[in-house]
Amino acid sequence: MRESIGIVQTKVAERVTEAALLGGLIESGINRKLLILSDGARQFNILIHGLCWVHGERIIRML
Repeated sequence: MRESIGIVQTKVAERVTEAALLGGLIESGINRKLLILSDGARQFNILIHGLCWVHGERIIRML
């Protein structure tokens, strides 16, 4: 099905699917202040984004 709308790369299909799922949750009334914790990767920079303390500590150690 995804090929019929021009999405041929797997990673692109994954992102479009994730965006559709998140959009559906927001439209259904999920709290927009939902916090996402991650390792700082750009793909997780959505909603309110926080850096996981473990990954934040690694950055401090490198300094």
